[in-house]
Amino acid sequence: MRQAVFLLAFLFLPFFLHAQEKRLLVRSFEVNPFELRAKTSPVYDQNGQPSAMISIYLSSEDSVHFAGNIIGEPLQYPGEWVVFIPANSKWIDISVDGYAVLHFVFPLDKPLMPAYGYTLSLDIANPIHTLILPTVQYNLPHTSYGLMLGLCTINGGYVHIVSDFHRMLKPSSNCSGDGTVDGETAWFTGASRKSRFAITGGYLRQLAVPLYLYAGGGYGSRVLAWEMYMAPGEYQYARVSTHSFSGIELEFGLLLRLNAVAVSAGIRTNQFKYLEASAGVGVLF
Repeated sequence: MRQAVFLLAFLFLPFFLHAQEKRLLVRSFEVNPFELRAKTSPVYDQNGQPSAMISIYLSSEDSVHFAGNIIGEPLQYPGEWVVFIPANSKWIDISVDGYAVLHFVFPLDKPLMPAYGYTLSLDIANPIHTLILPTVQYNLPHTSYGLMLGLCTINGGYVHIVSDFHRMLKPSSNCSGDGTVDGETAWFTGASRKSRFAITGGYLRQLAVPLYLYAGGGYGSRVLAWEMYMAPGEYQYARVSTHSFSGIELEFGLLLRLNAVAVSAGIRTNQFKYLEASAGVGVLF
């Protein structure tokens, strides 16, 4: 089962690698009959005709560039940029540093008219961040490794697969931590085997730049087995019931983003009986 899950994770890895490009979105484009500046303070094109005036609204950005048949320099106000463009122009390009260029074609039912005012309202599309995070889980003296894959804007989700890459143990006998089997003392050689596997998924939330919270649940198991002497030359492994658990797995932690580098720290538990510290270093972009 573990091999199949890991294979699926790597098969789907290209989809996680394809992060969404940061984009500008057009919220509305309208004629503004109350805009008088286009008439009272007209800007003329090369043919001496008053140009159209476009007020472009985009909050929280101060590095905006325009391309097209722009007349003069754009005027900047808080949250507003004003550009003048000849009537009947077909398009304008708007770019913000770090975002894809918006090529906006003026609608046919709203051709630019001379000495008219227009409003163009823009939104910033929340980019989808991709998380690829190798992790290490530790509970003295058992270490396991994992891979967390996630997608997140403000809210998102993740899948986390953990294994120690040992074959899942299914001992035929059970013993307690004090070395007894069915209340009787057994003989052990001192050799031991461990296996660990878990798959969890959950919620990935941006608390603030650059801090994220993750919390989730799923299924997990941890098996500890001791080698038990049965007869001369005959041995078998017994599952240590007080140190072996399987069932509901829960985890939570914090993730810090440093540019494209992501660092995580958290804790996970199986049925609140087996606890592990978890840490990872990966990328979030």
